Amino acid sequence: YDMKTSSLKIGGVPFVEVADALIHPQEGKINILSGGKMEQLNDAKIIANTKSKYHVINKASVTIEGKRRYTASGFYEYNIGDREQEIKFSNIIGEPTGKGKKSERPLLTQADGEVSRTANFYIDHKTKFSGKISLKSDRENLHFDGFAQFDSPYLSKDDWFKINSIADKNNLILSYHEPMSYDGT
Repeated sequence: YDMKTSSLKIGGVPFVEVADALIHPQEGKINILSGGKMEQLNDAKIIANTKSKYHVINKASVTIEGKRRYTASGFYEYNIGDREQEIKFSNIIGEPTGKGKKSERPLLTQADGEVSRTANFYIDHKTKFSGKISLKSDRENLHFDGFAQFDSPYLSKDDWFKINSIADKNNLILSYHEPMSYDGT
């Protein structure tokens, strides 16, 4: 405990359970500031949710606001075979969701990110993607809302089409209502 700053430095902390996530501080260290507020964690790892552990977010900056709420930003690994990729989630929130009394609402981590057309991002071995990507910790798969392109020598490199799907990278099935290209046609 530091009497001058009224802060408490704690080591050997494997994780902090907040909302439905396990937040692993870098080197197991946290700092409690005056008034009981926790200092922002940098280069932390978030595992969500605590039961399924479907999602891992690395290199995270995390602000823990209480036992049931945190905000963060970080990088989600989305590797396809030997193709290593990351999605930057700038808006990660773990909090109570749904209807009813706030103290009784289920806890859920949600995150949003975006990849550009020039990022050369793949949602499976042969399908490129550009657009918004969202995560809900109670779902194993991510939601993709944007444009996809099949990587094939037989198709034009300009043929992108609109998708809005929850997609499994190991068994990709894309759904769309009306074909639409980047230019809206």
